[in-house]
Amino acid sequence: MTKDRYFSDRQLAIVEQCLVNTEDLVSHRFQLSREEWGSIHYDLRTLAFLSQEEITDQAMAQVAKYECFSPSGHGSPWPLEFYRVCVQDHKVLDRIRRGKQVLRLETLMLYGLTHEIIHVVRFSRSFQEFDIFGFERQLEERRVHQETFECLRDVDVPGLDLVLGAYKALRGTSN
Repeated sequence: MTKDRYFSDRQLAIVEQCLVNTEDLVSHRFQLSREEWGSIHYDLRTLAFLSQEEITDQAMAQVAKYECFSPSGHGSPWPLEFYRVCVQDHKVLDRIRRGKQVLRLETLMLYGLTHEIIHVVRFSRSFQEFDIFGFERQLEERRVHQETFECLRDVDVPGLDLVLGAYKALRGTSN
């Protein structure tokens, strides 16, 4: 892949700030205490740090699930579920470049990361199983798009109304 398919250092800083904002929004939405938030094990990686299996052309980001097993002698519960938010730089940058309306990276990443972190919370809190397919997966996506809307609808970010509107049909609601 060419260099322009990856986020620049400036863009990576924007993604990191969006993640901080997303964690606050999602934590508030799900009323998670610090202890509860601390028990959700995940990380975020961008394209340059993804394994081949974590790269897709189907979405701007996706969640991967892993199980970590205890090194001998540790007393914490194992196996440990661990989630990775896999941001697809190339898809995000294409979306920004090809959009009919001007989209800012901050706005698109705020929506995308909020969406993926809601998935992580739902999976780790057992609101939803990770391995679902077909109609169940469509229902989960609809729920998460609606939760994302609820998290972001009162947030004042330039262009967010355009992004929320773009995902309206995927929420399956009239709002």
